Amino acid sequence: MPTVNYSRAESLLQSGNAEQAAAVFQALGDYKDSERYCKYSKAVALWQSRDTDAYAAFESLGAFKESKQYIAEIRGQANALGIEAVEKQDYATARKCFALSPNPDEELSTYVTIK
Repeated sequence: MPTVNYSRAESLLQSGNAEQAAAVFQALGDYKDSERYCKYSKAVALWQSRDTDAYAAFESLGAFKESKQYIAEIRGQANALGIEAVEKQDYATARKCFALSPNPDEELSTYVTIK
């Protein structure tokens, strides 16, 4: 039965259902590399909801699966997400986003000074 659930979790992840995949991998415990896939699936789910906490989650996974590509994608979109957050007056999120930017000081000073 673990083999079937493991395959199901992989399919869920590949089809974009990262949250569901994480739940299945988590239920599998230490079967194969389920624990690592669970962390990866949770990171993917965070990024699917555009939560920049995904950056740290992917970073903790090192070179596992496509973690490095996701890190680059998050950094590439950090400025736009930061600007969106400022426009919503969500300054805590804006700070997090701009901190992930390839040029955080430049981006902050050219867009807005966040107190």
